[in-house]
Amino acid sequence: MQPETTPPHAGLKTFLSKWLLVIIGVCMTIASAVISNYFIAKSHDQITEWEYQVKLAEQYIEETWENSRSLERRKDTAIILAISDREDQQVQQFIDDTLRLMNNELVNDYTYDTIQTSFDLYKFEVIERINDKYLELQNYIDQIRETRNHNDVLMNIALCFQILGLIFVLSKGVI
Repeated sequence: MQPETTPPHAGLKTFLSKWLLVIIGVCMTIASAVISNYFIAKSHDQITEWEYQVKLAEQYIEETWENSRSLERRKDTAIILAISDREDQQVQQFIDDTLRLMNNELVNDYTYDTIQTSFDLYKFEVIERINDKYLELQNYIDQIRETRNHNDVLMNIALCFQILGLIFVLSKGVI
């Protein structure tokens, strides 16, 4: 029988394979840190900006609607004044101011139909502006949702890299 001989490079191969596992493990841990601290943090900043835009859009919608309701009350008062005392200079000034607030041209005909038609046009414009802003708000909300889902996927990948990196580093002692 011949004695078993180990190939001359067997110890070197074992040594290199152990350190190769450590290097792979460290690289995976670094990749995990890059994913966590760069990509996710960057998209978090974008989410913060979109949330701010959502808040501004909500405020705009609320303020626009409240202004519309306030102007509707003013329109009702103008109609009552126009019916009761159309010739009074202060009444005419109040109605002119009300029509100006509704972005309408001044008229000399202070009738119910004129004032109501002006308000209906104004209200239509307000609703269009609110609808446009609401669509913008929904786009931001959709982007936030998509980015958060993407961040969740990146977080899972980063966690997987951390676990695999740890396994590779710890497997050095097994080989």
